[in-house]
Amino acid sequence: MWDGANLYHKKTGRFFRLPFIANPTSTPQSTIKNRTRLPGPSSALLAKSPDGSLWVRSHRHPVGAFWLSRVIVPQGFWENLPLATPEEQAKWLAQIQVQSWPMDNLFTGLLEDESTLCRVDGNQVLAWRKDQWQPLPVPGGLPKQLSRQIPDKFDPGANYWQTTHGEIWRSSGGGLHWQKVDNVPPGMMVLQLEKGFALTRLQDRYQAFAIKRSPWRILFSKPLWTIEIKDERTIWLLDSSKNLWSVNGVSGVTKFNPLTTVFNANTNEKNRFDRPFLTTPRGVLVFNNYPNIGLSISGAPQEYVDFLQSVLSSDRIRWGIVRSDGRNKVWIGASNQLILADLDSRLVKSYRLPYHSKIQHPPNEFLVNPDGSILFPLGGVLMHLDPDTNAAMGLDFSHVGLDGLQIYAVEKTADQSIWLGTDDGLLRIFPNPEQHLRTSQLQASTSAQPLAFPVFKAKTALYKTNPSNPKSLRHNFTVSLLTDPKDANILWVATKGGGLNAFDIRTGQFTHIPTPDNVIYGILPDHAGNLWLSSNKGLIRYNLKTGTIKSFHKSDGLQDDEFNTSAFAKDGNGFLYFGGVNGMNVFDPAHIKTNPNRPKVRFTGLIINDKPVEAGDSTGILKENIVFCKSITLPFHQNNITLEFAALEFTAPSKNQYKYWLKGLEKKKEIHLSTEPQATYFSLPPGKYTFIVYGSNNDGVWSEKPASIRIRILPPWYRHWLAYLCYIAIVSSLGIWLWRLREKRKKLEYHLALEQQEAKLQAEIHRHELKELEKQQEMERQKAEHERQFHLFRLEETTQRLLEKTRILEEFERQQSVNEDFASKTRLAASPILTREDWEQFQERFSKVHPNFLHRLNARFPSLTPSETRLILLMKLGLDTLGIASMLGISPDSVKKTRHRLRRKLTALQISMEQLLSEE
Repeated sequence: MWDGANLYHKKTGRFFRLPFIANPTSTPQSTIKNRTRLPGPSSALLAKSPDGSLWVRSHRHPVGAFWLSRVIVPQGFWENLPLATPEEQAKWLAQIQVQSWPMDNLFTGLLEDESTLCRVDGNQVLAWRKDQWQPLPVPGGLPKQLSRQIPDKFDPGANYWQTTHGEIWRSSGGGLHWQKVDNVPPGMMVLQLEKGFALTRLQDRYQAFAIKRSPWRILFSKPLWTIEIKDERTIWLLDSSKNLWSVNGVSGVTKFNPLTTVFNANTNEKNRFDRPFLTTPRGVLVFNNYPNIGLSISGAPQEYVDFLQSVLSSDRIRWGIVRSDGRNKVWIGASNQLILADLDSRLVKSYRLPYHSKIQHPPNEFLVNPDGSILFPLGGVLMHLDPDTNAAMGLDFSHVGLDGLQIYAVEKTADQSIWLGTDDGLLRIFPNPEQHLRTSQLQASTSAQPLAFPVFKAKTALYKTNPSNPKSLRHNFTVSLLTDPKDANILWVATKGGGLNAFDIRTGQFTHIPTPDNVIYGILPDHAGNLWLSSNKGLIRYNLKTGTIKSFHKSDGLQDDEFNTSAFAKDGNGFLYFGGVNGMNVFDPAHIKTNPNRPKVRFTGLIINDKPVEAGDSTGILKENIVFCKSITLPFHQNNITLEFAALEFTAPSKNQYKYWLKGLEKKKEIHLSTEPQATYFSLPPGKYTFIVYGSNNDGVWSEKPASIRIRILPPWYRHWLAYLCYIAIVSSLGIWLWRLREKRKKLEYHLALEQQEAKLQAEIHRHELKELEKQQEMERQKAEHERQFHLFRLEETTQRLLEKTRILEEFERQQSVNEDFASKTRLAASPILTREDWEQFQERFSKVHPNFLHRLNARFPSLTPSETRLILLMKLGLDTLGIASMLGISPDSVKKTRHRLRRKLTALQISMEQLLSEE
């Protein structure tokens, strides 16, 4: 603490400051009472006594003026906090009393012995009894100068101290009985002791040790992990999950997760491990990009690296693939030959590879049999070579159509089938007992001629993905194969795109195992019944017994989340090796333990209607920190709620999970599972709810008890109980009014019924009168129709008579045309055919058939001539041109001309002939 003591109140989340005294009295005093300031500009909180007092060590300039102060907080001090004005706060803080004692610079610190607070001052031990310091007897005397007390969570009945010389002493009992328990390395400072665990600091690094202890001794074993210290002023803190937190003024707060050391990441952005690792009886060799052999791992001697480097660096060799035969011999596949290098004898044998239409590619994968012979694909041929007898043979599988494709894996199952993993399916080559190895015609290393060996056509089966068959291979790009360690009939198949597949050799069916990533590069088993898978999303551990899956990522100590094809191996000690884009990981699967810590869950924040709520703010929702809050009450319009929470387990916080539900709105079976540390509910209806949340650590171990908070959403004013009383009164009044209204309505309905009866009777009389009137009108209409039909008949009769008269006149003209008096005949033909009386009679009858037509015609078109009027009347009767000409005694051409002239006149009047004739 600098510039004062800071008091933090958890419930309100507020700090309160006790300033130091600028110039404390120099008069020695055993007790200075009623002091509200601490002496000295710098101090450190050392202990809390059983009576609740705080003990502070402080000093001031010049260096050496040390003080020990007791801060006395009155009972109930924190229950009623004055938060209104600074004056009230100052008066409230004045209740705190401070007692101070000047000390020398040999003062070491405070320790609790049973229910007594003790301090070591120089060469004596003092205990706080009866409001004063009293000496305690120490049998055997004090050890060498104590430097610091070691916190211990396992042995609460004792105190551990470390001297300035590094010795550890244990004190316990009514007096203080000191016992030396162990010596530690020079310069090592023991920071904390727990059950089976010790945290230490040595020069520029922190170290954790597994320890064993008895009442008289503590034994330190091999360090569990080590981390360097970048700043000497670092303050450390070890949490319940053994995560180390460091704090300094430069880098802030940093967390170190011990799990990250278990995977032993060898990271280097220039090392992209994408070649197979070589397992030998004396270790594993990791090959980097050619021509660099790379790293020697797990005890593999450097001479192996040097020897292989000399072999592979030859100009005639282009390194393709490297495999061990299990007897400290290494097979190397080059561009045109096979090389067998003995790591112990340094002997090298080479085999020239054949080259013809079916064998055009160097081997890119080997399978080494227990007897030292090897199987390797060359183009469309699988070669089998025994280096001890130089016997060889080939199995031709080119008829399958995989010739030229990349082969990534070769595996042999118990039924002697050979399995090839390719980028276009999984190929099975069945065993044939009639095909035997034959001695090669040429001995290795004695001739430049290529190997000569018989080639047999292989019996094969190709397995590929079939979208319509869920039991088929999930993806054709097959990169790794592994026979199940417990069941020889199961072949594990890793694919780039289809994840992990389990193939049952007996049924020929595949089972897809869901994994976090569908790109699987390699499969390795461990001794505990797990499969370890490298992928593009870290390492995946699949338990064969339970089917559970756990993922590990860069945050857990991996070189990166992305790994590479073929870059994996397992050594004789059970260590697993996986290479990726940024280095590799080497680890013992047995050291990957499940985190047993059950986290506690705490609420960390509250958001109402998208606005954060703090304790004591203007909203008045939280009276104290949300951590201590048991219930909240909200008005109806503040019903959009977000609750923030956290599982107090920090090994890998991003992997912590939460399950929660809102009791009163959701059922327990509707529980939510999420990695997000918050839950949001919108538009909660008025009511009472309880939010319940559990938390898990990174390994899925759940908290024993949930965190819960009660939530009450108040109803709006119109749903308050007073409002309901008003509603009852209003409804009652309305009921009475409705009853009276109903009685009045009944009377009205009775009178209305009488009126309706009378109206119905009147309506019946009216309908009868209407029927009589309709009958009379119908009779008149029929009479008018009869008259109209009669006049139409007379009109037709007149028309026929006129036509007949015209015909007779025409006939008479033809008969008289032979007469000699030509002039008389001409006069007769030119005389009008129709008389005036005829037209008057015709017009009278026409008007009875078509009433008002002639009248409206003359009224609308007064400019019509008599001949045009006659033409319109005859056209209205439907006569054609010849009929009209016959009745008028004119030629058809005259009729046409008159009609044409009439049409032009009507067009000028904006009416057509057809429209005029259709009118009545």
